[in-house]
Amino acid sequence: MVHKHAGWVDWYSFFGTTPPVRQQTRLSYEQCREAVRELGSKSKSDFEAWCKANQEERLARGIPRNLDVVYKDATPPVTQQTRLSYERCREAVRELGSKSQSDFRAWCKKIPFLPVS
Repeated sequence: MVHKHAGWVDWYSFFGTTPPVRQQTRLSYEQCREAVRELGSKSKSDFEAWCKANQEERLARGIPRNLDVVYKDATPPVTQQTRLSYERCREAVRELGSKSQSDFRAWCKKIPFLPVS
């Protein structure tokens, strides 16, 4: 390239834009989870709206747009070894004070790695 030794860095510097979030620049899963929670996002649509309205901030902070793809392997899967028995699960849910399926589902939504089905 002609301008390589004349201050050339990359296209993003040339145009004054922020580069995309890459593996080297993105937040860890834990840092990103905390950052998104601090934004007040309560749903995927909240987060997507924030991303659209705050693209430069999102890029500068290292927050990827497609969290489910980027961090899909970040939480450990539920396995036979980590799954509670029916009796222990029932006991734990009762200790939480859940009195209905909707109470339980609301509680599950607060924990990102619990399936709500």
